[in-house]
Amino acid sequence: EIKKSNLTKKKETANQSIIYVQTFVEQQDNSIKDLLQTVEEQYRQLNQQHSQIKEIENQLRRTGIQESTENSLSSKPRAPRTTPSLHLNETKNVEHDDIPADCTIIYNRGEHTSGIYSIRPSNSQVFNVYCDVKSGSTWTLIQHRIDGSQNFNETWENYKHGFGRLDGEFWLGLEKIYSLVQQSNYILRIELEDWKDNKHYIEYSFHLGDHETNYTLHLVEIAGNVPNALPEHKDLMFSTWDHKAKGHFNCPERGWWCHDVCGENNLNGKYNKPKAKTKPERRRGICWKSQNGRLYSIKSTKMLIRPTDSENSE
Repeated sequence: EIKKSNLTKKKETANQSIIYVQTFVEQQDNSIKDLLQTVEEQYRQLNQQHSQIKEIENQLRRTGIQESTENSLSSKPRAPRTTPSLHLNETKNVEHDDIPADCTIIYNRGEHTSGIYSIRPSNSQVFNVYCDVKSGSTWTLIQHRIDGSQNFNETWENYKHGFGRLDGEFWLGLEKIYSLVQQSNYILRIELEDWKDNKHYIEYSFHLGDHETNYTLHLVEIAGNVPNALPEHKDLMFSTWDHKAKGHFNCPERGWWCHDVCGENNLNGKYNKPKAKTKPERRRGICWKSQNGRLYSIKSTKMLIRPTDSENSE
């Protein structure tokens, strides 16, 4: 009878231990579930914040070149006008109708310092440009590559309207370039610096079509110290990875002019930093392949324009 009683007590003790362990496991399981729910909620919030940050970055990139036209027109304009990060001579307020049409007019009015100014070409709205002063004249900078800080694998819309920072890497925008060159005959100047710090340039007389022609470019070389790499006397249509002209191939990482195929010249290609080691990498990057076959791997580029008769512009 005593043994039976002891067995009963042991059984009750074991049952209590089992119940305790089960309760403990259930509590731990519930704690883990709560922790997982908390982690999932935090992960969801992080994803949401990441999406918001990307949207803000895209908005800033689309508007980074200039202040919005509404803001430019809502306040009394200044011409020339600078950004706080650049030093220029002090300027005075001018009437809205007196905003210059391009950098040459600004230069002829006595402003001989490179920097960011407000202009308003004929039949266009006010926007900002970088005027690059060189030995007795000034050029409007329409493209600048220097360090790879700006992504140039952009959409058609961004190439149309422009992106980047005028005091760094940027593309002015095909519509803005078109509004400038409709005012007069213009010269296109391309400046290249290779990875051995050799500097080259080439100049063209040119004609640029509107958006209905895919901003067709027609070139004739007139000067330079680097062999020409762009087809002359041909219609070169602008294309991007998400927009191709009729009869053209879609070219990855491309926002450039081409005749019928994806060529090896692209000053808006991927920035290879440091210099690309293999030929395929160089061809996908910023490169200039002359018609005699030499391939230049490029560290920095500038594309600039000015009127042919710049001294008499006003």
